[in-house]
Amino acid sequence: MISDQQNIIVAIALPVLNEEKTLDKNVRIILEYIDKNIHRYQVMICIADNGSNDKTEEISRKLELNFPEKVFYYKEL
Repeated sequence: MISDQQNIIVAIALPVLNEEKTLDKNVRIILEYIDKNIHRYQVMICIADNGSNDKTEEISRKLELNFPEKVFYYKEL
């Protein structure tokens, strides 16, 4: 049993495909929920792009810059 909850990492995979209209808002909603309810754990959101051809990558990269320890962007090649 792990006694120090700060060592627990919760990883959230967020699969996306052409989500330019909703991605920023939804990631911010998730981060707000995490800050209010899951603050005792380290949480990371992995935005997993399945080949978007809209501005999903650009938005994801901005989220990565704004939340460098919480948001990670991965695009399937």
